[in-house]
Amino acid sequence: MSASHTMNVVLRNNALLLKKRSKRKWTLVSNSKRSAKGYNLPKASSKTLRDIRKKMKTENQIRSAKVFALTAIIFLVLMCFVLTQLKAI
Repeated sequence: MSASHTMNVVLRNNALLLKKRSKRKWTLVSNSKRSAKGYNLPKASSKTLRDIRKKMKTENQIRSAKVFALTAIIFLVLMCFVLTQLKAI
């Protein structure tokens, strides 16, 4: 089988599959009235938003410190390994 024949078969199969599926099957937003759902989300106060912002800021600072410490430890271990290998030579 030649490459062009295989490509034609793949293109034909893809075209057949496109005809079978609905165009808006995987969208997150729907315009149909049948599936219209309303969400009643609570209103957030400014104090709640401020508390969330502070909490996220501290979590990000802790995560950054952990990443920095882990990177420094890995770097030091690799440098020790390289230096011991160079001394062995």
